[in-house]
Amino acid sequence: MWRAAFAVLMLTAPACAAKPVLKEANRAMQIKFTRSGGFAGAATNVSGALQWTAGGVHVTSEGSAYRRDLPPSEARQLEAAANPSALTRAQRDASSALAASDAFQYDITVITRDGKSHPFTFSGVAAPSEGSLLAWVEQEAQKIWMFRVNARK
Repeated sequence: MWRAAFAVLMLTAPACAAKPVLKEANRAMQIKFTRSGGFAGAATNVSGALQWTAGGVHVTSEGSAYRRDLPPSEARQLEAAANPSALTRAQRDASSALAASDAFQYDITVITRDGKSHPFTFSGVAAPSEGSLLAWVEQEAQKIWMFRVNARK
């Protein structure tokens, strides 16, 4: 019997080890973001907040009726991408690039379950990596801005 249990353990251990595991304290509870700057200046400024609740995960934008409920797969991807350590490295790597004067600036604050606030600023990043939190924020900021423009019509 112990051989069967050992075999099961050996078969599942590599699969478990391959998945990145965040400590509970480092898991995102809320992400706030602001897009500012750009060629058109304040006209294209956008802010939003991503909130984990018992009812699911949703993104809203202050001052507008924008609300989008995220599917579980997107929420899991964002929770993994919001790792403060990885964002610190990404911010350091991005800071070496020169930002154009008409580039957007993205201010992102990750609030983790331990109540700590982790602020990050990205300016003029040419192409954020696929699946990164910055790529998601860029896309969501554009959705919020389009919602705001369409609401005025």
